[in-house]
Formats: sequence, structure tokens, C-alpha cells
Amino acid sequence: MQEKYDKIENLSVSKNLADFINKELLPGTKINKKKFWKGFDKYVHELTPINRELLQKRERIQKAIDAFNIDNKNYNINKKKYTKFLKKIGYLKKAGPNFKIKTKNIDTEISSICGPQLVCPVSNSRFLLNAANARWVSLYDSLYGTDIIPETYGAVKGKTYNPIRGKKVIEYARKLLDKYVPLKNKSWKDLTKIPEIINNKINLKLKNPLQFVGYKKNQDDVIDGEFREDDNRKSKKRKDSK
Repeated sequence: MQEKYDKIENLSVSKNLADFINKELLPGTKINKKKFWKGFDKYVHELTPINRELLQKRERIQKAIDAFNIDNKNYNINKKKYTKFLKKIGYLKKAGPNFKIKTKNIDTEISSICGPQLVCPVSNSRFLLNAANARWVSLYDSLYGTDIIPETYGAVKGKTYNPIRGKKVIEYARKLLDKYVPLKNKSWKDLTKIPEIINNKINLKLKNPLQFVGYKKNQDDVIDGEFREDDNRKSKKRKDSK
């Protein structure tokens, strides 16, 4: 089936993309359709020539590197000679002075916290989940799947869930919470009941109440509690209220 396109401003836009932006993406953002498409049209035409020029430059550099490696395939690489060549073709540049990016209106979560910025296809939910875990970190997933938790005394990763390893993950996570988000009169390890959110407040006494900054509850009654560490970084703790 041939894809349909809509004429919007000076653009020819896939109808599927236009419908997604107009009906799903923009509602609730306080950005109207006309303003969005006018701005999008402006920047597409402004940046396309620049992008095309950069792609051509990348192609030129890649061909030069390929030719160099073919011409020198029978010789050991001379690091000094190779570095000089890479500088000559513009692949390597001299380090400039220190600078600071001054982009405005960026969420603190992105602008102040170092972490991977991954681009993923929205059609693959597993890719998106991995990207979210990489950026904001699912502590349990990170602990279970890496060698932070050693595979000793039966705590192997295996192909299915291992309750022995799961127990070690929970112990490690609670120890971490004691260090960065301590409770007032007890340890996270002493909790026998899932914390509840009542009137937008968590029924836990934190040593520093300001560290609890919010929560999100989904349809399955799973609560994502969000805590701010003392240095203003955020950590997330998932709780199932069932």
C-alpha cells in the first residue's frame, strides 16, 4: 500500500506522521498545530543544506581514510604519520578553549545529570525500555544483569529469574538507599511493608523529607517513587503496592 502524504506549509509530510503529531504528540503541550508546523518547516529548510554539506564532508573524509588504509595495508601503522594525515584531512582538530553550552529551557534531568542519550525506534518497545533504563537507570535491572552482584553461592544470572540472585539485588539496593536516602529512625532493610502514598506524601519518615520529590502510579498499582540525593541528583525506587 502506497503511503499517503499531506502538504503542510512547504513540506510533504507522511500522513501517519502528521496524524501522530497532531493527534497524539501535541495535545497537552500547549503548542498548537499551526505554530509547530510553521516552526518545523522553517528549521527543516534552514538546516537541510547544512546537514547535506556535513554528510558530504563525512563521505569525503571516509573515502580518504579508506584510501590511506588500502595504500598502507602492507606496512605497520606509524602513529605519528597517521595522526598527521588525520589532521590534514580534517578528521582530527586541535583542542580549543574550554566552553560551556548555554542551551536554555532544558529539564534538569537532562541538563545537569550525565548519562547516555539514546535514539531508539518508537516501534520497538524493548529498545525504548533499555534506553530508559540506560538513561534514568532501573537499579534492580542494573544490579541483576551485571557483575556488581557476583554469581557465587547460587546467585547465577541464568536464563530465567533466580530468586537467590533477586534477594541479593534487593539487599544491595536497600543498602544503597540507606546510604543516599536514609530513613529517620530505621533502615530500609527493616521494612516489612510496602510504603504507601497518602495525600501525595509517602508514609516513611526520611532523615531529609525534601529528598522525596514525587511518584508515579500506573494502572497496575505499581508505584515509582522518586528521591533526590543530597547533591541534587535523582534516584528512582519502584514499589508494587499490591
